[in-house]
Amino acid sequence: MNGTGSMAAPFISVTGLTDRELPVSKCPSGVLHAVIPSLCVGSSQDLRHNAVGYVSFLRGNTTHPEGKTTDQINFEYYREAVLIPFITTIREKLFGYSPGTDIPIELTAFGLVDEINAIFLDLKHRGILLLKHNKESALKDFISAYPSMIGRAAPTSSVAKGFLSNGMLDKRTMFWPDYDAILQTCKSKLIK
Repeated sequence: MNGTGSMAAPFISVTGLTDRELPVSKCPSGVLHAVIPSLCVGSSQDLRHNAVGYVSFLRGNTTHPEGKTTDQINFEYYREAVLIPFITTIREKLFGYSPGTDIPIELTAFGLVDEINAIFLDLKHRGILLLKHNKESALKDFISAYPSMIGRAAPTSSVAKGFLSNGMLDKRTMFWPDYDAILQTCKSKLIK
């Protein structure tokens, strides 16, 4: 989701599957991507919605013949199938960008998942953070979901309401204290 509320296709990763659950003979890479029509916001209310969503199944502790891990393969697929098309569509529809031309600096984008994966990969290569695959995947999933969770737990309107009601912020500028409102919070009478 971006700041305007536009949402990319859902992308669900099921990690830690065994060889029995995702056989090597049927899926040598250790990653199986399922494209599911109507796995999108609103499809349960309006059956005409036919945008797709994705579910990835990842076998644990599998390294691709090219030396890539299942996480790397999954992330590359996500970037190519979901993230880049989403960003390109936003640029086209909202800003009139033409694909294939230079991207203006104001339309550059990065994804939180990109940043998280890059940091974890760097720490792993430097030998600083050596987590088991399942633990690392769970931690990255949690970190990437954190902004959404904290946004729901402490919405700006609720937080601002507390600062406004006790005078810590004035209603006009939302920057300075409101001394009259602060004084109104006093329980005893003030001397003039």
